Amino acid sequence: MASEPDITRSQRDQAARWLVRLDGGSIDEAERRSLTAWLAADPRHAAALREAEALWDRLEAPARRLAAERATAPQPRPSRRGRPWIWAGAGLATPALALLLWCAAPDLGRLAGNLGADVVTAQGERRSLDLPDGSSLELAPDTAVALGFDAGRREVHLLRGQAFFTVRRGLETSFTVLAGQGRVRVLGTRFDVERAGDRVDVTVENGLVEVSGRLGVTPVRLRGGQRVTVEGGRLTRPGPAALDAAFAWRSGSLVFYREPLPRVVARLERQRSGRILVARESLRGLTVSGAFPGEDSDGALRAIADTLDARLVTVTPWLTILY
Repeated sequence: MASEPDITRSQRDQAARWLVRLDGGSIDEAERRSLTAWLAADPRHAAALREAEALWDRLEAPARRLAAERATAPQPRPSRRGRPWIWAGAGLATPALALLLWCAAPDLGRLAGNLGADVVTAQGERRSLDLPDGSSLELAPDTAVALGFDAGRREVHLLRGQAFFTVRRGLETSFTVLAGQGRVRVLGTRFDVERAGDRVDVTVENGLVEVSGRLGVTPVRLRGGQRVTVEGGRLTRPGPAALDAAFAWRSGSLVFYREPLPRVVARLERQRSGRILVARESLRGLTVSGAFPGEDSDGALRAIADTLDARLVTVTPWLTILY
């Protein structure tokens, strides 16, 4: 994508905000005069707006895909003039609306998940919890758990996010963690469980745990320094774990070692409000290594963008685009 090399991040953000208002049809005459003055104030402003328009055009395809996924029935594509943000036809989502729904989906999912949780942490918040059996639990940001400690049960249901468990030894009843289609059973150990959608990662610091997936899948046993992934109910082969990276969140840091960019973005989203959209498909296959302070997710995102030779633009407080 062609661009002026000296366009600042602030100018790109301003251009993106202008474009959203122009495409939404919400600009009045006074605002139009303000836009004209802004464009005349610096030649880089016009260049930033052209760059934002080109990026917005590239977002049309993923936006249409999101709209199609939410459509209840196939509908014809009507004719339109100008930019494709306002379509005729009842019930047909526009690309802009699809992106809005995509931005709102995590918050709606959090709200639904929180209804069944006993303990919830906000984005950017960490919390420690003593459990009724004498075990303890450390919750990462944006995490929700339900507890079952009655009728002889020692059970934690990880509904969302990540948690580190220190399980009390010497009790007859085993301790169980349920996360998606993953199940972790232990008698006494220290381990971490991370759940992101259908994927569950289990990392053991010390002790022994048994991890199982859906019925018919042979469980595996993990010892200290090992990890395994449960995805779609299936288990990967156990392998060595980078413990410093896996447990860095407990001290407020984010450490990535050859992590796929989508997983890095998902973890950054747990530290901040708003979504991060990776708009350039070629970026999705790249991996990230580095250590960042958890409280500065914006700085981490800028550093990652620089490392990957990518750009960032903040469209609204709820959407940041990496391209």
